[in-house]
Amino acid sequence: MKRRQLVELHELRWFPRLWRDLLTDFMSFFARSFRPYAAIADCLHAAMLRCGDKTILDLCSGAAEPVLTVQEELARQGISVSVTITDLYPNEQVFKRLETERRPLVRCLLRSIDAVRVPPELEGFRTFFSAFHHFQPKEAALIFADTVRTGRGIGVFEYTERSLLRWGPLILFMPVLVWAATPFIRPCSAARLLWTYVIPVVPLVAAWDALVSVFRSYHPDELLALARRSGDGRYQWTAGRVKTRAGLRITYLLGVPADAAPPCPPVGNATDT
Repeated sequence: MKRRQLVELHELRWFPRLWRDLLTDFMSFFARSFRPYAAIADCLHAAMLRCGDKTILDLCSGAAEPVLTVQEELARQGISVSVTITDLYPNEQVFKRLETERRPLVRCLLRSIDAVRVPPELEGFRTFFSAFHHFQPKEAALIFADTVRTGRGIGVFEYTERSLLRWGPLILFMPVLVWAATPFIRPCSAARLLWTYVIPVVPLVAAWDALVSVFRSYHPDELLALARRSGDGRYQWTAGRVKTRAGLRITYLLGVPADAAPPCPPVGNATDT
């Protein structure tokens, strides 16, 4: 399968904020229930140590559960890191609740943050969880170039793969999964029930956007190729895939300045530059 830049409905500017928030709530429920990104907590922390960072700047956070599960996994090991949560379309209700509940280790920005043009005052190790496939190759190259220019570390993590053999059955059952999960998602509002069961916007959009995510997903070699164009020999890039307890495979790319030490070890079935 070749990568195709199709359109995910929830990222369109005209897409209603309410529907977007309901969809990201479901994706966060999945991330919370299966915790796929806990598998990369150690390698992310190792890369952060190389950069001297104790803060994660999470970009395109959605409802933020992926990065929070990584933070919790590190806390379970006795490692404390703070997280700054950002998004192009911030989920204000979720962001305000998270900052209230998890202060001072979680900071949520309510203003829109474009991951292609990160404000220079925002510091921390930059991460993308289940989000990098949204960007076309030209935009992805700009993200890497800006990261190199500012000397920050970067981590890209995705559990989708460009494989209908792996993801086709799950996509077909996506509406059923949304219907089954909704009673356990909080808050249980009338709007959530209306747009899930009576008028099934959320289940259908979830299935379509999952299919598009599969077609958009980058292979580790493609991420490396884009990163190399921006690194100019000043960065060390590590990419590969690592299996999770849930049976998924996390595609990842880590970038750190080449003069940072010690070297960042590969994870899983990885390819290094």
